[in-house]
Parts: sequence; C-alpha cells; structure tokens
Amino acid sequence: MGQSSSDPLATARNAQAALLQRLREISQTEAARQLGVDKSTINRLVNAHAEALLGLLAVAGLQVVDSRARFIDDEDLQALRRLASHGLNHVATGGADA
Repeated sequence: MGQSSSDPLATARNAQAALLQRLREISQTEAARQLGVDKSTINRLVNAHAEALLGLLAVAGLQVVDSRARFIDDEDLQALRRLASHGLNHVATGGADA
C-alpha cells in the first residue's frame, strides 16, 4: 500500500475537484441513472460527503485515479528510467556503449 499523504485534506480537495470535473463531463443525471439512484442523492453525496470520504482514502494511503490510468510500482519505474537513460545515452554517443 502507498504512503499516506502528508496533507490528506489537500489531497481530498484535489480529488474532489477531479470528481466534480468528471461529473460535469458525464453529468450527475447520468451518474445517478447508472447507479440507480436519484440525482439528488448524487448531489448530496458529492456536496456533503465526498471531501470526508476522499480524505479518509488519503489518510489510508489510497487514491482515486482515472479508470484509464495504469499503475506501475516504484521498482518497475526505476528500471524503465534506467533503460530509457541507457537508450538516450546510446543515441547521444552515436551508438557507442555508455
């Protein structure tokens, strides 16, 4: 599990802003339809409870991400960076080993 945020309230506010942006894109009416609830329920959840719930997730070291995003752990990211750096050095030196 990831580290908890040093400022869970700021993390929660950022996540809430992203949630509101996405709800503007898909509409609260569509979200309500897909969940089988009234639009007022979505409105109440977002306005009254989203920041607290998102803050709780941040304290727990969890985050909400776009469903199109993919996770890569730190070890794999470090390996990719090393490979990319080696490749760039290889190009910069005209193909000689760096």
